[in-house]
Amino acid sequence: MAIKRKNIVSLLAGVFFLTGVQAAEPIGGVGGFKNIDRVKCKNRNTGQSVFIRPDAQAWSCEGAGLVVNAGDKVDVEIRGIAKGPVPYAPSIPTAAISNFNVVLAWPQIEGAVEYNVYGTTQPGVSVIADNLLGSSVSNSFVHNGVVDGQTYYYVVTAINGFGESDPSPELSVTVRLTFDHAGIVNGCFFCHVNDKGLTHLPSTQTCETCHDSTTSWLVVAYNHAGVNGNCTNCHSGEYSGVVGKPSGHLPTTQDCSTCHISTTNWLQVSSGGTLQIDAGGQYIGDTGVAIQFQAVVTSQYIGIPLTWSWIFGDGTMGDGIAPSHAYASAGVYLVTVSASNGSMTASSTAVVRVFDPISANGIATTF
Repeated sequence: MAIKRKNIVSLLAGVFFLTGVQAAEPIGGVGGFKNIDRVKCKNRNTGQSVFIRPDAQAWSCEGAGLVVNAGDKVDVEIRGIAKGPVPYAPSIPTAAISNFNVVLAWPQIEGAVEYNVYGTTQPGVSVIADNLLGSSVSNSFVHNGVVDGQTYYYVVTAINGFGESDPSPELSVTVRLTFDHAGIVNGCFFCHVNDKGLTHLPSTQTCETCHDSTTSWLVVAYNHAGVNGNCTNCHSGEYSGVVGKPSGHLPTTQDCSTCHISTTNWLQVSSGGTLQIDAGGQYIGDTGVAIQFQAVVTSQYIGIPLTWSWIFGDGTMGDGIAPSHAYASAGVYLVTVSASNGSMTASSTAVVRVFDPISANGIATTF
């Protein structure tokens, strides 16, 4: 049985007894007193006794020569100066990162006069001298000189006149440093070698070619010098900050550069093929009821979206590729539709027959 300091409470007499300890494991411990004067171990089963006057607070009955067999019961008497309990373990600390420092903080522990901070770059921090980063009389600590990108692991113990507490739960901190970029105008890649996201535009250009701000990664420019084709490699909609085809784009399998010959904007400045359209029809309807018109492009046309205009034959006009219109009077009308991209124009006509459902004498009007 291992007897630890934290298990021993204040004793006025300065004597602590453990009676009938069953020897299932080695019997010993770390002193429960400020100064241990003597430890006596007696095997009840054999009557053997040993006395220990340890130079340090650590002691062991078997180490002093007591023969103990499994199942034997041992009485332990400790004489020394009585002491009180060590502090409670601190709760898990919090951390803030600033200018190559990790600043740790934790709640104040009642009765603690000092705190030890232990840390390593591997999980499972042991409370040993090699891992001691430093001590603090307040409930905070600054770990200086940390490395960007490195993960650190920390535990904190509380100390009073009777000893050191158990460690706090372990805290892990991955360092991402705040850096003063004043005066930095190039060479970004030397530090930000791993900062391109998965949706970053494929590019061999240096960061500062497109990102002219050192306070954010907002894309403000892309150097298109020498780019004269294969636009869809970038403008496919897959990459953040890169404009792709809008939802209303003309359906086409052509590369962007077929119609867009400028690399500084999306103005459509070229068209290909011929422009031929059909107004549809014939159209038939009743007076006062809207007739749906529909025009179509009948040729292989590539280029700028078309502007559509309609003349309905009754003195009114409309626009769009598929407008609707109601006629006030029965009759036969000739409708004309035109389409234009600014440099190419086409037109088509269709006949519209409009009926008056009930004539004045009750007979349907026909043409």
